[in-house]
Amino acid sequence: MSDTLSAAAIATSQDEKIRQRAYEIWEREGRTGNPEDHWFRAQQELDDQGQERSNTTVEMLRRPRRQKQALLPPAKFLPSALPSK
Repeated sequence: MSDTLSAAAIATSQDEKIRQRAYEIWEREGRTGNPEDHWFRAQQELDDQGQERSNTTVEMLRRPRRQKQALLPPAKFLPSALPSK
């Protein structure tokens, strides 16, 4: 049952994102036009953005990982660089 609730919450969240994007399109076009057209365009834009993120994630996962290099403080902060008393 919790899977069903989770799926419903995800669908509601996605519908809300589409609704907000469709509203932005409607405003950008002077608050005129076909609401269904705005909805489908918003849905397509969000799908395209999701695909771009997926492609970026896959590409990042394919890259070999670089080893982290130890960060060293600038020489002026090393004890040997301090003026002697």
